[in-house]
Amino acid sequence: MTSSKDFWANKNYVSSAIIGIALVLWLASGLFVESQDEAQASGEDIVEQTRELTRVRARHIEAQAYPQVVSVTAQTQANRFVDVRAEVTGQVEALPVAEGSEVDRGEVICRLAVEDRAQRVAEAQAAVDQAQIDYDGALRLKSEGFQSETAIATAKSLLESAKANLLRRQLDLEKTSIRAPFAGVVDERPVEIGDLLRPGDTCATVIDLDPLVVAGEVSEAEVAAIKIGGLARIRLASGENVQASIRYVSRRADDATRTFRVEAVMDNADMRLMSGATAGMDIQVGTVPAHMISASLLTLDDKGELGVRVLDDSKRVRFYRVELVGDASNGVWVTGLPDSTLLITVGHQYVGVGEEVAVVLEDAEAAALSTVK
Repeated sequence: MTSSKDFWANKNYVSSAIIGIALVLWLASGLFVESQDEAQASGEDIVEQTRELTRVRARHIEAQAYPQVVSVTAQTQANRFVDVRAEVTGQVEALPVAEGSEVDRGEVICRLAVEDRAQRVAEAQAAVDQAQIDYDGALRLKSEGFQSETAIATAKSLLESAKANLLRRQLDLEKTSIRAPFAGVVDERPVEIGDLLRPGDTCATVIDLDPLVVAGEVSEAEVAAIKIGGLARIRLASGENVQASIRYVSRRADDATRTFRVEAVMDNADMRLMSGATAGMDIQVGTVPAHMISASLLTLDDKGELGVRVLDDSKRVRFYRVELVGDASNGVWVTGLPDSTLLITVGHQYVGVGEEVAVVLEDAEAAALSTVK
């Protein structure tokens, strides 16, 4: 039997022992590393399985027809205006309507002195009566065979001439009362009592403010979409919005600006709206599918593009670029989203594109938490 002294003295035995011990240690270290890796992997699986998804709130929104508009800087104008002029010579005797007052059609705004016009009418009427008697007598003589056709024709001619003269005299008398040609407002009255007016001199300027016209200029790119009868919203300087209807679209561009004139009309029966005021005109030219969202939900992507975060069918976050097309008191109107969209309304700033989230629907909060299987 080999003693321990002999064992250590034999180099072959010692070398074999050392090699054996090394093999055992190497094998043991491999098992240890494998066990450690398995334990680490098992721990990661447990963490992954227990990690909670980020919770967000979301709401289903549907596209609505939003009106497309062309916005124009415009100005209010009278529907029509006219300088009411004298047709006969005469001295201004009365001014029944004050400057700035409303008038009805046919109402007297200037009255000239009658002078001898009434007497001229009476004289012309007497001449007509005399001519009528002469003509009637000629007809009676003709029936008795004592009057020629020539004499009858002469009598008739004198009668018609007398009637025409009477009409002229009556018109001269009537024209001493200068009347409003339509209902409106006496905007200017450049004469005073005692002034002498001749034919063509202005007695007053009358403007028609109902309907009130709103006129502006649109570009070549916009004019084709504007149709007569279309709707327009007028934004007044007072902040009031009034509905109007397009009544005129020019077919010829302005030589200097290359723009086209557009006119809309709006009701002004109470005459409270004035001519010459600045206004904004939003002309509806069509509709576009759009969504109403809160402005606070708008965000920027990595490229600086404006958009919102939404959820797809698997409840993963997606980013859609949008374009602002209008605003309202409770949000903004945007285009660029699918017609039916699940919009993230709370928590959008804490999730990234592609991330799976847990969702609570705002329109169904009693529903169970929804997650992806």
